[in-house]
Amino acid sequence: MTTPLSGIALEQSSLKKDEGKTQKLTSSFAPVDSDDEKDMNRSSSNPQIVSVEADGTIKGNGYGQAVITASTGEFQAQCQVTVRVSETDDPLATPTLKLSQ
Repeated sequence: MTTPLSGIALEQSSLKKDEGKTQKLTSSFAPVDSDDEKDMNRSSSNPQIVSVEADGTIKGNGYGQAVITASTGEFQAQCQVTVRVSETDDPLATPTLKLSQ
């Protein structure tokens, strides 16, 4: 007896990422013991903002928002990613005061 796939999910539906940083976005299948083929396709609505690798690793490429979509067969799951400017790259994030004599 086979157990058909009834859905997929991503571990998060939204997240914030600093520009230049990576994170693996894990997907899951329902039911876990499904016998269906589980080839997962992943894509980004805007790779200039956030890119995604075949293994689910995402990378913040530029300031803004994009949606990562994972799909297999007729099922899909999405995660909205907000990419922030890294504080170390933002000159306004760390104010400095220089005093002269």
